[in-house]
Amino acid sequence: MVQNFLAGGAAINVLAQTAGARIILVDAGVAADLPEHPHLQRLHIRRGSGNIAHEPALSHDETLAAVQAGAALVAAEAAHGLDILLTGEMASPIPPCRRVNQCPG
Repeated sequence: MVQNFLAGGAAINVLAQTAGARIILVDAGVAADLPEHPHLQRLHIRRGSGNIAHEPALSHDETLAAVQAGAALVAAEAAHGLDILLTGEMASPIPPCRRVNQCPG
């Protein structure tokens, strides 16, 4: 799936091209070897994630590292004219829901 995004073959690539938007793909824990690519940002948090049915997807320290690395990436892009940010996930919809459910407040 990541290769398809990098090759420009995913539906979001077509939508982005139509809107004149850029896609930056962030590897925060892909469990595969990925090629070098100018639109791929590697955060080096970990390779893969835990099975949330049995364990946390990320440890507390890994989660903190991912949030901090993501914030730094957004800040760097903002310095280069970023005016809108959309996030997404290429895997199961369960992890984003799980994150929302665990947010305080």
